[in-house]
Formats: sequence, C-alpha cells, structure tokens
Amino acid sequence: MSKKKLIFRTLALGSLLSMGYGIFFIGTALPIISGYNAKILCSCVMVTGRSADDVIQNELSSALISLARSEVNFNDSSATSEVFGFAKRKAIYRKGLGCTLVNEITEEELRNQRFNLAQRPAINQDSILWPSGNLFTEISIEGLDFEKVNKVVEEAFEEPGEEKTRRTRAILIVYRNQVIAEKYAKGYGPHTKMMGWSMAKSITNAMTGILVKQGKLSIHEPAPISEWENDERSKITLHHLLQASSGLDWEEIYAGPSDATNMLFKNGMLESLL
Repeated sequence: MSKKKLIFRTLALGSLLSMGYGIFFIGTALPIISGYNAKILCSCVMVTGRSADDVIQNELSSALISLARSEVNFNDSSATSEVFGFAKRKAIYRKGLGCTLVNEITEEELRNQRFNLAQRPAINQDSILWPSGNLFTEISIEGLDFEKVNKVVEEAFEEPGEEKTRRTRAILIVYRNQVIAEKYAKGYGPHTKMMGWSMAKSITNAMTGILVKQGKLSIHEPAPISEWENDERSKITLHHLLQASSGLDWEEIYAGPSDATNMLFKNGMLESLL
C-alpha cells in the first residue's frame, strides 16, 4: 500500500469516527442539554420568579450547558431550548405542579392531565411558632458565640477566587430548635422557592415516617409500582428504595448521558410519577 493511500484511508477512518461520534452526541447528549435548560429555566422563572437573564447567567452558563439557546414564553407559561437548531425541548408550567418537560406525550395531553391537589389550610402562619409557622421568639441560648456564628455565615457567601464557583443563595442555622442565624443573597429571601435537589430525599423520608407512625403505610410491603408486579422487582420494598438498596442497576452520573440524566431530562419516566 502506498503512503498516499495509507494517509487517505487514515483520514477517511478519522472522518467516519468523527461523524459517528457527532451522530451519537446529537442523539444522546443534546436532548439532555436542551432538556436541562428548558426545565431549569422554566422552574426558576415560573416558580421562583427570577428573571430569565439571571437564570441563564447563574444556572445555565457552565461548559456544555451553555451551548443551548433558551427562551421563556409567558403567554403559555413555558420555556424552550435547543442546541445549534437540534433537539428542541419545551417545559410547561402548571399551577400546583411546577414545570414539566413535554416528553413522550403531546403538550395538549400533558396540559389536560388532572390531579387532586391538596389545598393549603387557611391558617395564619405568622401566629404559629417556627418551624410550624413563621413566628420567631427572642433567642435565649447561654454560651452561644454569635460572633463566630456570624463569621461562618459571612464566609459562606464569600467566593474563594475571581470566578463565582460557590454562589451561595441562602444559609440558615438552627440550634436547639431555634434559628440563630440566616442570610440571603441579593434577590432571595425567606420565602423564595429554590431547587432542593437531593434535599427532597430527606423530606420524602420524613413524610414517609409520618405516614408509618400514623399506621397508614408499611415500608416492608412491595413498592406500589405496577410495572414491577410481574417480575423479580416485585420483591423490592419501600424500605429498599428509601435506603437505596434495591439492587437495581443504576448509574447516577451528571456529567453526561446516564440513567439519572436520561430520567430527569430525556425520557418520560418522571411524568409517570405524577
């Protein structure tokens, strides 16, 4: 084989590999990137009340995420996103349900879904002591060094370098069932709704515990998931799920396509939980 032919074949192979990776990237990564942008933008604007520019600058400016171009439509309470004209995704806001990606069902079907939402009781929260309400009493804890506490709070808002990598939005310190310190970033306050991410696990566990205590739920019964009823997964209990010991093959990586990112921003698994 001549040297020219070898070079040509090498370049051709390299081109094919590049094209193959490009197709793979468009099919797997781009829908996750645009889905993430649409969902986060919708939630932060429609639920939290932040401006789209602030969200894009502070939530959607990192690495691959910033490749997307996103916009908010207040007329139909939605946010859309796409990457280089590919993988266009849309998330819609529904009162009481937050924002949901349109996925595997039509937007019309998603908007027409109906749920029995719990109604907030008509109670004056300002007349009830924290944490059940918003009423605070004077802090009376002997030996508490407020100077050190306040220093910790201030340090939590300081950036370690020129780039904003910490971006603390709020900090609240509770000691002996009393709020002893709190501070919020500009534009945030005690009633600002914020993304909880994995903090939702703690809330889910607490609510489950309340139901167990009331005798309304047993964590040792099979998990109530109809898709699992006729296979080995029928043996998985709520206890297994709460302790992440179900034995399910699960990849939780957020730097690229994985079970977690596909579930959250690509396929329609979450819609089935509503």
